[in-house]
Formats: sequence, C-alpha cells, structure tokens
Amino acid sequence: KSGKPTSIIYAHIGNANGGTVVARSGVSSLMAIANVGATGIGSSSYGFCNYYKEAGHAKWNVIVLQDIPTLLAALASGRIDGACNNVANFRPQIDSKTVSVLIDTRDPAARKKYLGNDYPEAAIFGITANLQSKRPALISFMRAIGSAEKFLRSQSPQAVAQSMHKLQAFASIPVGAVETQVRDSLPYFSPNGGYINAAVWKFALSQYNTWGLAVDPKDSVFSYAERIDMTYYDAGIGRPAGER
Repeated sequence: KSGKPTSIIYAHIGNANGGTVVARSGVSSLMAIANVGATGIGSSSYGFCNYYKEAGHAKWNVIVLQDIPTLLAALASGRIDGACNNVANFRPQIDSKTVSVLIDTRDPAARKKYLGNDYPEAAIFGITANLQSKRPALISFMRAIGSAEKFLRSQSPQAVAQSMHKLQAFASIPVGAVETQVRDSLPYFSPNGGYINAAVWKFALSQYNTWGLAVDPKDSVFSYAERIDMTYYDAGIGRPAGER
C-alpha cells in the first residue's frame, strides 16, 4: 500500500488451489482435526484453513509450518491431524492411503459447498507504470499465455505430460508422474481463463483477510479500478464471451 502502484493482469491460480483438506489415518471428519497444518501466513493454504474455521466447518488450531516437506513430516509424525494445501502436494500420501481427503477442491461441488464463490489465489502483476511503458510486449506475453492455456484445455493430461517431458526441466521425471501432476493441477489453473471481473474481485477482497493479509475491502487502494487492468488481456487474448 505504501509502495508504487501495481496492476494485476492475469489470474493464473484459483479455484481453492490451497484449500484441499487431508487428514491422517483414523481422523474422519473436519471437526475431529484438533491441529491443522498450513504453510506461511499470506498463503492460500493458511487462508483456507482459517476460512473453514471461521465458517464453522472446523474448530481446529492452525499450525503454521515453513514449507511442504515440514508440513508432510508433521502430518506423518502426528504433530498435526490434518493439513490444507494443493492436492498434488499430498499425492504420495493419498496413493499410499496414509491420509484421506476430506475436502477435494478439484470438485466444483465441494468448492460451492464449503467456500461459495471461486476467486483468484495467485496472479501475474507488475508496477503499473512499467506495464504501461511496455504495453506491446505485455500484449504479446498475454497472447502466449492464452495459447498455452488453450493447449492445456484442448489436450488430454497425457498429451500435456508428453509435451512437458520433452523439456529439460521435466525430462528426468517419469511421464506418468508428470501426467498425475497435470491432472491434479489443471482444475486450479487460470480460473475463468485467467480473467478477473469486478464481482469476482469484490468477493476476493472479502476473503483475503483470512490469509493474514491486511486488506480493507472498503479502501479504494484495493479497488478493482486501482488494482485490476484487463486491457492487456483483452488485447492479447480477447475477453471471454461471458464477460462481454
């Protein structure tokens, strides 16, 4: 708030990416979780853990842990009874049946039941003046993102994984493992095609305080007009049909 003005131009993560809840063996309900693990204050993991408690779905204590390996170790040792995070981070434990999934946010019906509306959790943004000075490059950048998003939506997880496996960064990972990660991650990628409208942003502002962020929805500095600029999206990708 005290720094330079920034603008969000694309929402690349959402749909309760950090909101999946798992529990260790023997714990079968949200109310049975006494201590739930979350990654750092300001993360969606922390935010959803707090939201579930505030909404009356749970009565747990939120235990902040520094990273995913520490969170998983705490879950395995019994230091925590459950955890909130991306389902992909729990995949080995889910497959080995050492944890059970209590809320699976890949399922739109589960998100509607526990959370209500979907909203952005991570976004591409920049210093407003810098974005404006490089507008042609940003439009090209958005066009590339739009092409990638279209590829992800039009291809099977297997085809996406095979394409990714050709890259050096993924070449050493078995194609099947990449495919599993793709399947677990796709439901959270680019909600509403990455487009943020005013109603979604208004709801998002009402939720961010549970993340430990000092956001006052009534403060104009956080308003849609001040923080969101979809003109780069409109020029590079084209506004979604439902937003016209």
